[in-house]
Amino acid sequence: MTIAYDLRYACDHFVGIGTYAFGVLDAMRARAGDERIIALWDPRQDPGRFRFDAMRADARIQWMERPFAPMGVASPLQVGAWLREVRPSVYFSPFHFMPVRPECPCVVTLHDVRPLRMPAGLSPWRLTLYRWSVARAAKARFIATVSDFSRCEIERLLPAARGRVRAILPGIRPGLLAIEPRRPSHVPAGPFALVVGDNRPHKNLATLAQAWARLNGDSPLHLVGAGPVDRRYPSLAQLAVRAGAAHVVHLGHVSDEELAWLYRNAAMLLFPSLYEGFGSPVAEALQHGLPVLASDIPAVRELSAGAVHPVEGGTPERWAEDVRSLWTSADRREQLAQSERRRAAELTYDRTAAGILDLLREAAAAAPK
Repeated sequence: MTIAYDLRYACDHFVGIGTYAFGVLDAMRARAGDERIIALWDPRQDPGRFRFDAMRADARIQWMERPFAPMGVASPLQVGAWLREVRPSVYFSPFHFMPVRPECPCVVTLHDVRPLRMPAGLSPWRLTLYRWSVARAAKARFIATVSDFSRCEIERLLPAARGRVRAILPGIRPGLLAIEPRRPSHVPAGPFALVVGDNRPHKNLATLAQAWARLNGDSPLHLVGAGPVDRRYPSLAQLAVRAGAAHVVHLGHVSDEELAWLYRNAAMLLFPSLYEGFGSPVAEALQHGLPVLASDIPAVRELSAGAVHPVEGGTPERWAEDVRSLWTSADRREQLAQSERRRAAELTYDRTAAGILDLLREAAAAAPK
């Protein structure tokens, strides 16, 4: 079987999707098998934190560079023509990108459909474009997604995809524990709770800011945020000012080395998001044995398998109460850490790649001869 693998999404612009795109191919490469892989890469892109040396040197991978922008208007036509040229058994995209006239079975990845469920913040044009792109993705032979929750959401909101969506949990980023940590500047002295991610409304950072306002005066921890800022929305620091909360620091984007230091030195990870397909910060905290307080949402329950502390109700008062309770219970933190490491051992990209390969084989076998 020859797999055309769209590697163009393995770059820093696609943060979680980039990790997934790299991790799946790297694990495929490491598995024994007779698959031949043709990797499509845009040479104009900066791969950022990803290193492709082993992939380029692998005899099973044919590296093809084409100046096709991952989000370019012409890209569906360009990739479709490329597929007609290389004639693979099957095409795989780690994003919900569907080429035009590929003339081979396609398997694409739709991580979640949050914009269909929670469109706030998207302009009418962007929402129309998103709807068009996922409607095209629904025409693929199969859609891979990252949780059973997302599978149900996709089939509910995209009826054309029903019966062709498969849930395959991602792994935890390879090599995470081997990163040499570096303390970020501006981290306050003393214990802190960590929140990782951007500031889009569904990330629910306002609730944390309000919780910290309620903890003021007897706050056991600083609150430290790490992640990019979407300037359309208030940052964690701005939300803290509005709520009258002290002891809140937002670091903005941090390097892998700085993030590793934060995971290894935080007292706990807070994950107040209202909607996720998976939840990569939770998975990465599990591997570090970092106690997690998380919104009680389906994807996190599925990902964690009971290894995190769910914040039921999700009010600022409840978050403040649970933060204080967890901080004062060393036994509970140790219990969570042990459960998390056991769960993290099950979340590997080798298992993800095995599931994707089975799906690709099924798609290729169903193709007309």
